[in-house]
Amino acid sequence: MESLIKGINHVGIYTPDIKATEEFYCGLLGFRRKFFRPAGEDGDSDLLLLENNGHVLEFFELKDKSRDVKAEAECSLNHVALQCSDTKLMMEELRDAGIPFETETDTYVSGFGVPLHDIDIVFIHGPAGERIEIYQEIW
Repeated sequence: MESLIKGINHVGIYTPDIKATEEFYCGLLGFRRKFFRPAGEDGDSDLLLLENNGHVLEFFELKDKSRDVKAEAECSLNHVALQCSDTKLMMEELRDAGIPFETETDTYVSGFGVPLHDIDIVFIHGPAGERIEIYQEIW
């Protein structure tokens, strides 16, 4: 049976500060604002769609701060991987902006994926604590 799924449309992430989130993703990671809907217009949260090369991240800032975001998410999302053209150069830019890394250096992995190729990765955290993998495929 042929799959009716065409691909991943977006990943939704709660954030406590939608403005800081937009500044981080647009200012440091090259995303652009695709759509914004403030709370009150069909919802109890601000909603922000950010896009980079056809890939979309959706962020929600709940206006009711008493709600338990982690309990409502009910998921085990480990990270979002953002493919880049040069991990080391991206690390320099992030380091210059004061963004901390999970490890001091990037990790080079040989023989990953299909077809087998190498990857260079490093992990950071976004403004909401979301784990972000900066990922470069090396052929």
